[in-house]
Amino acid sequence: MKSGKYNMNTTLKEIFQDENIRRHLSVFFADFLIRRIPETMIDYTLAGIASELIMPWGAPYPAGQLLQAANAVADAIEGKYTFIPLWRNEKERPRTMKADPFFIPENVGKGKEDVCLIAMNRPAESLRPAAIICPGGGYTALSITDDGIVFSEKLEENGIRAFILLYRLMPNRYPAPQLDLARAVIYIREHADELGVIPDDLMIIGDSAGGHLAATYAGNAQYYTELAADEYGIPYIGATVRAVPEKLCLAYPVITVDNATVTEPEMIGTPEPLKDICRELIGVQTRVTDQFPKTYVWACDDDPMVPCDNARALHTLLEKEGIDHIYRAFPSGGHGIALGNGTSAEGWMDEMLQYMYP
Repeated sequence: MKSGKYNMNTTLKEIFQDENIRRHLSVFFADFLIRRIPETMIDYTLAGIASELIMPWGAPYPAGQLLQAANAVADAIEGKYTFIPLWRNEKERPRTMKADPFFIPENVGKGKEDVCLIAMNRPAESLRPAAIICPGGGYTALSITDDGIVFSEKLEENGIRAFILLYRLMPNRYPAPQLDLARAVIYIREHADELGVIPDDLMIIGDSAGGHLAATYAGNAQYYTELAADEYGIPYIGATVRAVPEKLCLAYPVITVDNATVTEPEMIGTPEPLKDICRELIGVQTRVTDQFPKTYVWACDDDPMVPCDNARALHTLLEKEGIDHIYRAFPSGGHGIALGNGTSAEGWMDEMLQYMYP
């Protein structure tokens, strides 16, 4: 992210004294991380917090991410971003729903009222391809700054209209996130002219748990679109609006819950008699057919959170079905590295963009 209103020499007190920043900060930075900072550090600079506060798992406090989040909120308040609510005005003229210039969610993942798309306010001289970004976070949080905004800025610089999806998290369960993504896909296609995008050139990008969300949706898009239409209170319009994305990009994705630290309770949480059905639905390996979209998938061999076997398994399935795709296993970098700068994965997005938009 580029520099903004705050920097690492800004104190926590200076950030928190702006009521609007404090109110919306959890949209871009996990609330449980904010609560990790003791009150005794209110006068510390962000650099000081990073050097002295250690997380329970041994890592330094992610003060850099807090800085990115505070600047993102400041940018949002100043109008850099548009927030498009996806579940508002249910059963009330949904086809003509417009972006609300005064809407900024105060929570992430708690309920349908905060589900939205975030888009940068940039004038477009012509229609552009569109991309929906599904940030990771284990279905318990959203990595909006590291994944969402960083990806968004890179895509916009390359002529892609980017939309970050704020989808529902715990205690909401499957299939709530998939329905949110279905609403996003249909909204963008229906409002293509208004949003300045090409309606039949849509990519979904997901990383980690967001990669699982993107892949499960892509493998069963019509099903989720029908459910979303029913929940929204409108007829299913799959005959006129394509549910399946044209392109799919997955970064260190969860493909099966049997091979990742993301556990079933985060995704299912359903009564015991329904768990076998839901377990099959959330496993991407059962949903790859010859209708699966063109895909770029990658991971790092040393990923301790979501083993590279997940991406490799998807590669095998795509090969079997003859799906046009690229699979990359980078030797090192770990997990959650976004653009991979400074690691063996650096440059993956450049390769992906050349592959998707030759």
